[in-house]
Amino acid sequence: MQGNTESDYLLFVEHKAIAVVEAKKESDPLGKEVEKQAERYAIHPQSWYGLWFKNLIPLVYMANGNKIYYKNMLIPDSEYEELTEMHSPKKMLQIINGVSEYGALPRLEKRGLRDCQYDAEIAFEKSFKAGNKKNLAVLATGSGKTYLACLASYRLLNYRSVKRILFLVDRNNLARQTESEFSLFDKTENCQTMSSLYQIRRLKKEKDIKGDIIISTIQKLFSVLTGKSLEEGNEDVEDENIKKEEEQESAEIIQLGNDLKLPSDYFQFIIVDEFHRSIYGKWKAVLDYFPDAKILGLTATPTPEAYSFFNNNIIKMYTYDDSVVDGVNVPARTYRIMTDVTEHGGRLRLEQKL
Repeated sequence: MQGNTESDYLLFVEHKAIAVVEAKKESDPLGKEVEKQAERYAIHPQSWYGLWFKNLIPLVYMANGNKIYYKNMLIPDSEYEELTEMHSPKKMLQIINGVSEYGALPRLEKRGLRDCQYDAEIAFEKSFKAGNKKNLAVLATGSGKTYLACLASYRLLNYRSVKRILFLVDRNNLARQTESEFSLFDKTENCQTMSSLYQIRRLKKEKDIKGDIIISTIQKLFSVLTGKSLEEGNEDVEDENIKKEEEQESAEIIQLGNDLKLPSDYFQFIIVDEFHRSIYGKWKAVLDYFPDAKILGLTATPTPEAYSFFNNNIIKMYTYDDSVVDGVNVPARTYRIMTDVTEHGGRLRLEQKL
């Protein structure tokens, strides 16, 4: 900033100054003179930026590279407190009792992300800021859809008012893989793993529904939602039964009933991963039960039902050909194997049909 009339740094949320940061050399003890200097900037803001409070920047920070001190100017006669780490934008809003739907989301660092992941996350955040509840990302297999889901989940949990997330898969073996990837995800503020910050639960028993991130098949979620007990069994057998049900193309539409065990605002963010089209038909009532939740769909092979459910709001289209060009996937070719079964048998069927 300029000369001695402005602070070293200003921190903004929603283009409004929320904090003054006075930065000094490591040898500076951050005493009374620095306090007076920092507070002078807070009570004499400049005219060129917006404010959360009239003629006041509410939070003051002093730092010398080793220590950080903070004061809330909204509390008369308050004292400076030493911090172990800098407050996040979300924490600053909590301190001043401020409300910002999206302002606490910090700029996304591209480092460590593939272009398609970065572009998809930016487009997703832009989409829900525009008021879109349903968002579909079409990403080629191998491009890192689950990693994108981890990134979106962390940013919503850490910086916004989202308290609980649901990740829907169509097989238990995918649920296990998802649980592992979420647990190990560490693109966080202090490179901590997601499992050290939040409770990640794969829905196997009724009590698992109380985590921060719930990973489940829609069948198990339906059971918990309607009060049916979850029986622990062979999940591979369960997956086979789910597959058989899908192949039968049952016209049955699931009804929820009236005695439901979860409030409709239980989940604020829902991720739908590579689902069979029955989730948009037979099981649609389960998704519709959470009307205010933001939904992110992830697929490599979108169906007409998926496009319709997500109102054709495609936030990112990253095809297999795109992934080959980027080196994410290797090119593949299809070869026809000529055998007596494929050739001779095929001619016989054609002759019989004629």
